[in-house]
Amino acid sequence: MSVTLTTERLILRQPEPRDLPASAAFWASERSHLMGGPWSAEEHRRETEDIYTQWRKHGFSLFSVTLKGSDQAVGMIGAFYPDTHHEPELGWSLWDAGLEGRGIAFEAASAARDWFFANTPYKTAVSYTDPDNHRSHRLCERLGAVIDAGAACPYPPPVRIYRHHATGAAMPKSGEPDVTTRAAEVLKDHRESIDRLDAILVYTLAERFKHTQAVGRLKAEHNLPPSDPAREARQMARLESLAKEADLDPELAKKFLNFIISEVIRHHEKLQK
Repeated sequence: MSVTLTTERLILRQPEPRDLPASAAFWASERSHLMGGPWSAEEHRRETEDIYTQWRKHGFSLFSVTLKGSDQAVGMIGAFYPDTHHEPELGWSLWDAGLEGRGIAFEAASAARDWFFANTPYKTAVSYTDPDNHRSHRLCERLGAVIDAGAACPYPPPVRIYRHHATGAAMPKSGEPDVTTRAAEVLKDHRESIDRLDAILVYTLAERFKHTQAVGRLKAEHNLPPSDPAREARQMARLESLAKEADLDPELAKKFLNFIISEVIRHHEKLQK
């Protein structure tokens, strides 16, 4: 029996061969590196065939996601259950980077999750995520999933595991971590990551200022102006582009670079005096 789900903006249908080119392009690209990729053509063929097998074997697996008005698949989302897994996993891949940040993954994952819980005997599912895949972490948390560090995992560490519960399904029993404890564990993980990133930021800035100080001394020796407006404008444009790619507020990035540039110019002017 064919399964099709419809949401406000999307249609979720069972995968078909016409989805393969877009899927193969994504899984061969660096965008897939936090999801187990990139894959070779043979790995992609094997994984795709397994999705078809899961639909026949279990009656569920990943859906192909299309935008309404188009049958072009833009990703795959749903609960899948390969033989390597101990239980079903709710997973997703959005192949078009231009669709990120628009709630597409959340809309599709919500529909696929709800259909899965309503049409199978399962009342929970997991999501195995890379510790650096912060987009997936935010999506899991938005879906209401909680950290389940004790869940069996088919992948080598490190893996951050989330657990999804069907509405009304039993939550952790007495003696197991409650939602507040799990939230504290997530908070601790985030803070540890922030501390590591702060250290990287400090050492990176120190290394950058070593180079700008050398530039300042060179400018002073050759009587060159402390400021280079043309280069600063190019840097600002480049940083704004990088910020957008990194899902960072461009205005925040520009303020940060403006501060660094002003400090560099101040040091250069001081050297020339």
